[in-house]
Amino acid sequence: MLFSLTNGTLDQALPDTTILEGESTMRKICVLAVVVAILIAAVPATFAQEEATKEKKCRKNCSPAGVWYGGSVIDDQGVFFKWIMKVTPGPNGTYYMTGESGFSWGVPVATNMNGVLKKVSKDRYEFFILGLQDPVGDYPPFNPPVIIAVHGYSEMTGCNSFAAEYDFQGLYFWGQEPFVDEPQDDFGPGAETYNRLPTPSWPPDWFTP
Repeated sequence: MLFSLTNGTLDQALPDTTILEGESTMRKICVLAVVVAILIAAVPATFAQEEATKEKKCRKNCSPAGVWYGGSVIDDQGVFFKWIMKVTPGPNGTYYMTGESGFSWGVPVATNMNGVLKKVSKDRYEFFILGLQDPVGDYPPFNPPVIIAVHGYSEMTGCNSFAAEYDFQGLYFWGQEPFVDEPQDDFGPGAETYNRLPTPSWPPDWFTP
């Protein structure tokens, strides 16, 4: 409400409609600006929620079955231990795996690594892996091979990736029971990361037949 001073007295004056209309317009602009700001701020949050929901649904149906590539790198030595791994479903929630190394073991004969994965929680698996090595390489083989045994845990970090940590890498002589008997040598713990073999739409933009 506006007032005017007339003859030394304070009289009530008529409202200035121009001012009121201007104030009303400004309020509408401010409210609109606030609404727009809220909507803009909500877009990233909504997008993040949608992505999280998609990942949650994906993770719910994640399976380690498939073909994987990866391994470990010993940075201080510049040594690369890389693998191709195939995982197939087995009975009672178990999985079978075969790992083929992308490096030489430094012995004449070394088999692929083969093992079993057992699910212990939603995205976590325990694994037992074996391989054979012949440090001599004679034929016929007059000496039995040695056994390489690896135990650890792997965790799905996404539908297309997992991390593996092994707490035991032991060497056994033939005739010993791996994981039960005390090994001849223990090479210590290690860690590896793997990515699922991608199967994108083909051909990509860069491909020229």
